Amino acid sequence: VFCSNAIAFSVPKEGTRQPTSLFSSTSETFRPMSRADVENWLATVPVYAVLDETQGLVLLQEEGNEKEIANFFLSPETAQALYSPIKQKNEGINWDVSQLGLAQVWFDIILANEAPDVEYRLVPDPKQLETARKMVEQNSPNESPEIFKARYNEIPLFLDQRLRVKTESGEDKVPMYLSLQNCMSTCQQAMEASSDSDYQSEISVAELTSLLDQMQTERAECDFRETVLIPSMPEIDQKKETSSAKIPDGPQLMSTDDLWD
Repeated sequence: VFCSNAIAFSVPKEGTRQPTSLFSSTSETFRPMSRADVENWLATVPVYAVLDETQGLVLLQEEGNEKEIANFFLSPETAQALYSPIKQKNEGINWDVSQLGLAQVWFDIILANEAPDVEYRLVPDPKQLETARKMVEQNSPNESPEIFKARYNEIPLFLDQRLRVKTESGEDKVPMYLSLQNCMSTCQQAMEASSDSDYQSEISVAELTSLLDQMQTERAECDFRETVLIPSMPEIDQKKETSSAKIPDGPQLMSTDDLWD
């Protein structure tokens, strides 16, 4: 699920404390999250769908696929890029990109699957998908990983395992970003504000739908309650949101052994 690819913001000195392994060697596991817990975890992220004048979901047909396609996008720009050419070729069509909640879409539509003749797809930002694919390939130069090669249902999340942000409840949590640029920006801000001069950012990539499956399994290998999902945002907005980002200093450094088995 995870792949690590270092993106350095500072040159490590001899004896630098490096980030701990994402997976520890212990056998500790964690209780599964409830549906309400997962819904709260997803609540920060919007998704976008194209609706017609009756507020019905616009379905597409794909050659060789007997099912109709229902797309939910992680960015409105991706939705516009796919549907605008179709709309332009068909005069009189009144379609609009509308915002929905990821929690609602995931549980009430995708998992519920009440329309067996419809294939539901969660579509990532193509730029983020390409970035994640390159990170995986760089981390496994002698292999051919299959992850992040599909155009849908593989959603990359970016994180630095040493980074913490303070949530509205005042808790320090590991942020998981839908945008690599947002993740890197926060790492840079945290580095500038940190007294840990040896800090070197290391960005890892995970896949969202796989994590959602893990969250509700018995004996989960990660305590996802210690993470927070961060939606994509413009840089100017992100600086406001990440002003409390930090890297724990010295003995207060939170090991990811607390998160992942």
